[in-house]
Amino acid sequence: MSSNNCLGKGYDISGLYADNRSVKAPIIDIPQFIKLDSSRVHMFPIGYQDTHEIYEENAEEYSKGNTSKVNIKFPLTKVFGNDITWNMNNSKFDSTYYHGKFIYGSVSKMIIRYQSYFSADVEDLKKALTQSFKNDLQNRSAEFIINTYGTHLMTNIFLGGKFKII
Repeated sequence: MSSNNCLGKGYDISGLYADNRSVKAPIIDIPQFIKLDSSRVHMFPIGYQDTHEIYEENAEEYSKGNTSKVNIKFPLTKVFGNDITWNMNNSKFDSTYYHGKFIYGSVSKMIIRYQSYFSADVEDLKKALTQSFKNDLQNRSAEFIINTYGTHLMTNIFLGGKFKII
């Protein structure tokens, strides 16, 4: 299993979104879990790629193409108790950048290389808790537990990357 894989580690959803600093200490001892039942840990390659390209002859057309069609709503009620909505139709752009001598464009690409996950229930996972996690649960404060292990256990991970060129 890849050393970049976060399967079995904690994650703090109250921290930075999609940031490796929100990944916390291991909660599940993966080698121990594999010894108990290797058929419950899976990692396999995925050949998924998605590319999105936008090109326009000037900034005005580029901004229209990127903003007139977008109305974003993030349902975050389970995490933060609220939704975030942003209607980009109301976005304003500085007309000094609408010059015909430039070509404007962007390319974004997402690649998913691997998926790893547990096909086990909570009771099975409890059998392979790391010794440090068990000790800390008995001897440390709730604040320490959250700071060290996060708020959630990562049980289904997609490994890959995304980039955008503007």
